[in-house]
Amino acid sequence: MLAATLSLLGHASALRIVPRASPLRACASSTSGEPLQLAAARSMLLAALEGVPADDAVAEVSGIIQEIYEQKIAPVEPAIWTPDFAQRQDAIIELSLGLDALEEQVKGPLLTGRQVTSADGLLYPSFVLYFNALPQHYGWTEWTSEALFYKRPRLHAWYELMGYERRMPASAAEESVRSLVSELSFEWAQPVPTLSHRGVPAEYE
Repeated sequence: MLAATLSLLGHASALRIVPRASPLRACASSTSGEPLQLAAARSMLLAALEGVPADDAVAEVSGIIQEIYEQKIAPVEPAIWTPDFAQRQDAIIELSLGLDALEEQVKGPLLTGRQVTSADGLLYPSFVLYFNALPQHYGWTEWTSEALFYKRPRLHAWYELMGYERRMPASAAEESVRSLVSELSFEWAQPVPTLSHRGVPAEYE
């Protein structure tokens, strides 16, 4: 099954991210300083996609996914690692709602379909952060209704497939982010349950 999936993915093309001057993103970066060097991990992945022809139909989906990330998730990401982040609980809840918005747009098996795009490169380092920080430090325990991928099956499948991706250095990016997460102190972190705030898509009820 996995071999068949990887075979289907083998002929994919990719898109380059188009930088946008998002005030929300700029605010998040200036506030957090991005101690996890997420931007560097993203650059590593996106550099591997340079020069690959873009597909117009996929580009539209990729743009929508990136916009959701930049507007709904990136501004509150620093709540995960910033000790004195104001209204941390509200921010983590907003992050969870942003993930649900992403889930609704994911096409599968990757974010925009069978092609690896800039959306995959942009989001994957963040999901490595979530996977390694939220369960242990914020109560998003695996195999519970608060888990990162609870009722987010398309995002879950995508995250697992990215671990096998060979068209970009996903493994190197994952190792880098995991190492940085392990060096941080989360002694101030507390569980933030989000299920009661989520509007889970009807198809997952």
